Amino acid sequence: MDWTSILVTVALLGVFLGWTALWLRRRLGLPRTVAQFLERTGYRLPDQRGVPVPQQVPAIVEMIGILDRSQTSMMGRTADVTFRLVRVHHGHDVWFRMSSDEQGDHAVWTARAHGTPVACFQVAHKDAPARFSQAISVGERRIDRRFQITTHAPASTLAFLRAHPEFLARLARLPYVDLFVRDGQVNLFDRRQANHRRVFRGRDDLPALGRAAFERAGKMRPLHNEVADLLTWLATQVVERDPARAFVLAAISVFANGEDPANWSPTEAVEFLDSGWNVKDPTSVTSTLGELERSASEAPEQVAWHCIRGMHVARLAVAAGFLEGAASWSWCLHLAGHVRRAHASWADVSVAFLRDHAHWARGPGQSPAAQQRKIESMQAIVHDRLAHDWVAVPFGG
Repeated sequence: MDWTSILVTVALLGVFLGWTALWLRRRLGLPRTVAQFLERTGYRLPDQRGVPVPQQVPAIVEMIGILDRSQTSMMGRTADVTFRLVRVHHGHDVWFRMSSDEQGDHAVWTARAHGTPVACFQVAHKDAPARFSQAISVGERRIDRRFQITTHAPASTLAFLRAHPEFLARLARLPYVDLFVRDGQVNLFDRRQANHRRVFRGRDDLPALGRAAFERAGKMRPLHNEVADLLTWLATQVVERDPARAFVLAAISVFANGEDPANWSPTEAVEFLDSGWNVKDPTSVTSTLGELERSASEAPEQVAWHCIRGMHVARLAVAAGFLEGAASWSWCLHLAGHVRRAHASWADVSVAFLRDHAHWARGPGQSPAAQQRKIESMQAIVHDRLAHDWVAVPFGG
């Protein structure tokens, strides 16, 4: 054997050993990397919050393995990779999800608003897709040049942003921003902090992909803490602060999906009031609210059902242009007083409201299966509100 053959053999052996070492490092190093990520950032699996970190690691590694085994059935596509974790930050849950799918790679942090937001809006860098229909500016050149602000409630959004200039200043310190308040949640969406394909250079090797993702996320500890601070602050500040109004918005949240109906678009509000209540103008709003109040007086056991629906109509009437804001709040606070006098607690309200909703849902016009789905859907909503939004709002007035 000549020296050339020997050198080629040694070179090939070196490549093989190096590749093998890298292959083993990626697989054997994954549990350690996952453990370091959990320790550094404070995140845990949602269903294993109280379980020690070493016992959580195998479950995450197993999730990666399941995705790896299923990859062969995906016709060459890169498998969707998602890790959903939660941490407690200053007493509040902050959720973190890292995903890689056909639409790209992204990280999302989420915190639930502690009440009903006074406005739903987005503050994002200019290259982020707009999440609401109307673009606004705050009149501050440094902010307006860097961010786009979209909403469907310009007045409420501007009032909040101008009352909290420190909020936009904090956003400006983040490397990339797509923050939005929607559906009763505060979210920060970021495609740059979890770009798995760039990290792993396009290789479809899920264990190594998972390891790279966790290594990258583990190094993001300062960013995780800053984002958690920002989201928990916003989750407590963007909500209605007046206790009486907060009670109203909490009560009608069973219909409003985490938003004040007064912030709906005028078209949506007009269509809803027309189709659901045959309300077409200011006169019919007043007439409908009066009828609901009379119904509550005539059937005291149905106060929650009639008055909560009345509050919802009164707030929608603002968006539709049928009531001024002050008149709407006057009606709402009046109806809320009936609810508070008739019931002792939110739990009491939930029982009465669900009973009357079920009676209404079983009315004519729908199949039994459709009626049952409607009943079960409202039960899930009310139980969720009872466990989260309502407990944050004192019942007594």
